Amino acid sequence: TSVLAGLYNKAIKAQMKPMINEAARGGLSLNVGCSNLKFGITVGGYHDKATLLLFKAVEEVKKFHISESEFNTFKESKLSQYESAIKCLPLKQALNVSEAILINTKHTPVENYEALRKVSYDEFIAFADSLLKEVYFEVMMAGNMQYNVARELYQEIKQSIAAKVYPKSDHDQKKVFVLDGANGPYEISEASPMLGNGIVLTIEQGDMTLRKRAAQMILGKGIEHDFFYNLRTKQQ
Repeated sequence: TSVLAGLYNKAIKAQMKPMINEAARGGLSLNVGCSNLKFGITVGGYHDKATLLLFKAVEEVKKFHISESEFNTFKESKLSQYESAIKCLPLKQALNVSEAILINTKHTPVENYEALRKVSYDEFIAFADSLLKEVYFEVMMAGNMQYNVARELYQEIKQSIAAKVYPKSDHDQKKVFVLDGANGPYEISEASPMLGNGIVLTIEQGDMTLRKRAAQMILGKGIEHDFFYNLRTKQQ
């Protein structure tokens, strides 16, 4: 699903580029695409046509369709991106592997490349057509508007999309793998065709708190100079 979402992002942004550019000339921003297991349409800026732009964007998404030739072009472009990521610096590759292990929504460029390579045109069109068939609405509005106006706009958005309800119980959830301190530490090694080495150290600290995050940031600043001095100056 993640590679289909990535491919869809590339295709829908290309198809809606004229609308996005026109909105920008009028002082509005428009963003459409899939991210973090969600599909979103975002309109920003101070303009009385913002609501109209939102509904036009919804209609554009509903009628989205590309030819097989266009699909192949977007697919090749996305495959090329994944192929470039496979050949990135070893440290970046190590970070990719680490994220893929710890976060269930992350995948390595190699995994993405192999998955996308097998995606057919029909499979992609079925994915795109299904995006607004079942929907769980999360709408946030900010600005100078009264509650009743915002509520009315929300109802109009729901009617415009006219989708079935996507039960919250069916939602995929983003999860982070918790390291087992009793049996660790763990070491994972991956070979890379690129020159150099990359090492990622992951330390389990339990539930996230602002206090822990602040301590991490202070520690990072404290050891940054020593790391740079030892690795770039002293060892060279």
